[in-house]
Amino acid sequence: MIITSSQSPQKSLLIIGANILTILRNYPFESVNPLIIMNKYSELYNEISFSYLMFGLDWLFLIDTIKLTESGDVQLCN
Repeated sequence: MIITSSQSPQKSLLIIGANILTILRNYPFESVNPLIIMNKYSELYNEISFSYLMFGLDWLFLIDTIKLTESGDVQLCN
């Protein structure tokens, strides 16, 4: 489930996904390594576990907002 009332809003996939998109849009390069996204996320927002970051990336991939490069980096879809 994406939205529940029993968890903090910071752990909602909607919030995590929006924060990841903000990081990707503001990053100066076309593609970003997931570990860099994790570090930037911790700098700008509350620290989350790697699992939550992966859930957020999975969700963004499923809704066709991001794609993976051959090297495993994350890239915004145009």
